[in-house]
Amino acid sequence: YPIPGTRWQAMHLNAARGGGARSLNDGTLTAQPSATAATLPYAAVTSLPTATDPYTTAVVAGAGAKTVFEYFPFLTQLTLMEPLGLTWTTPALTRDILMVGPAALEVRIASVLPEADIHAVITDVWPDGSAHPVSAGRLRSSYPNLIEEKSRHDTQGNMVQPYTDYSTKSYATPGVARDYHVEFWPIGNLFQTGHRLRLYLVGAPTYSVPAPGINLVSIGGDAPARLLLPLPPGNDLCAAIGASC
Repeated sequence: YPIPGTRWQAMHLNAARGGGARSLNDGTLTAQPSATAATLPYAAVTSLPTATDPYTTAVVAGAGAKTVFEYFPFLTQLTLMEPLGLTWTTPALTRDILMVGPAALEVRIASVLPEADIHAVITDVWPDGSAHPVSAGRLRSSYPNLIEEKSRHDTQGNMVQPYTDYSTKSYATPGVARDYHVEFWPIGNLFQTGHRLRLYLVGAPTYSVPAPGINLVSIGGDAPARLLLPLPPGNDLCAAIGASC
C-alpha cells in the first residue's frame, strides 16, 4: 500500500467561477495552475459535524443513526455548509475514475488569530447536485512543521502524505500568510461518469474542539494551492475532465 503504480494528480485551486456550488467563491479545480492571484476569505465557524467529519459520522451511523440519515439525507451532505465556506469543483467526468490512497492539500493561509483550524473536505458531487463527503483533512495552524523523513513523496518528489510534527506549537502571526500541508486520510471512492469532484474549506466540526476565526486563502500566482489525488493504474483524471496535463 498504496497500490503499486499509483500516481498523484495535482489539481489546482482556481478562482475562475463556474463550479456549480453556492459558496462564497464557487471556484474550479483545474489541471493547470492559474496565473491570476486571488485572496479568498471565509469564516471558519463550527460546521455541521455529520457532513464535514465523514469518519465519525460513519461510526455514528453504524451505532444506529443510519435510519435518521436516510430520512434526513441533508445531514450528511455539504449543502448547508456551502454558503459558509469556499469550494473548488471539477467539470463533470466523462469516465469513471477510481481514487485509492492518501491525498494532500498544499495551501497558503493567513488568519486573523494566532491559531485557527484548516478543515478541508473532498466530496463526490452527484448529477443532482448533492455533495457527499469521501475524505477530510484537518490541521490546526499552530502545527505548520513537518517531519520530512516520515512524510511520503511520489516519484516526482511531491509530498503526497505529509507527516505533521505535533511536538511543538508555532503560532501564526495574525494577518501573515504561511504555507501548510494538510493530510487527508486515505480515499477509497469510485467517482462515476457524470459526477464531479469538489473540495471544500469550512470550519471544523463540533465533534472536535474547534478554534473559530477568519481565514484568508491565497490561490493562483505563486501561491501553492493544489490538491494531490491518488490514481491507481488505468485511471486518468485529466482525460476524464477534458484537460491536458
